[in-house]
Amino acid sequence: RSPARAEAGLAKSRLLLECRRKIDTTATDILIGRCTSYGQGTAYLPFLQMLRQLLHLEPSSGRAWTDDDVTARILRIDGGLEPMLSYYLRLLSIPTERHRLPTPERDDQARFVLMHALAGIFVAASRTRPLILLLEDWHWVDAASQETLKRLAALVSSARLLAVVTSRSTQNLGWASLDRHCAIALRPLSPDSSSALLRSAFDVDDLPEALVARGHERPGGNPFFLEEIARSLTESGTVRVEGRSARLEGRLDTFHMPATVQAVIRSRLDRLSLEVRQVLRAAAVVGRDFTLDVLVRVLANPERV
Repeated sequence: RSPARAEAGLAKSRLLLECRRKIDTTATDILIGRCTSYGQGTAYLPFLQMLRQLLHLEPSSGRAWTDDDVTARILRIDGGLEPMLSYYLRLLSIPTERHRLPTPERDDQARFVLMHALAGIFVAASRTRPLILLLEDWHWVDAASQETLKRLAALVSSARLLAVVTSRSTQNLGWASLDRHCAIALRPLSPDSSSALLRSAFDVDDLPEALVARGHERPGGNPFFLEEIARSLTESGTVRVEGRSARLEGRLDTFHMPATVQAVIRSRLDRLSLEVRQVLRAAAVVGRDFTLDVLVRVLANPERV
């Protein structure tokens, strides 16, 4: 269990991406769960996402899954999960007459069994193939998922399972009582690393010293900030690339460097056309992940997408 902690823009998501690229997916399964700022009221949100991936219940298929479909997939993982079928169907909001929850049942008892069921199915799946859980933005975790991860952590020593958790702070990690984990604190880039990143962003070998110094000073070694500023300098014409060298076309002291990651993104959005911003606004309302068909349905002028 490896929690990676860092503020926004210090490459937590990139770390997970590189982790995924280095994993042999022919021999290992990867499941991804994301917490969101607006999802903290949805119990078990990242685990529900991973459960659907584990059972190959793709929402984009548009298929109405039946209890027979889902129970068959669960039992293929492990027949010993049969006593928990009613709980999995409840979590997945699958209607069923055959697998009803035991009644009456207190809320605290139901929560305990639900957490045990979720932890159990991932452990069971890891017996067939090693399993890696990538849990992103844990600083927005809901309380039920936090407790489920603790339950899973207690079982991990008997499973071929690795959980990688990213968070902006240690506040919601709750790992202090666990001994089988490694904490990785991501830190800002050094001046030399900032210079290397800028050369890569501009795809050059040579950069003006003033640009290197200003580029590290203002973003403070934040890699996402640096990449976005490099893009802004190019788009505004302040920096021009010729061959393998970059040169200043204007004065750096007149170039407005935004003070935050959000301001960098906002300045890029402001340079887009109104039509493109309307499409982007609709996509943002749909959520972090969206498909073309959904976007077309919510836009007033879908033929332009």
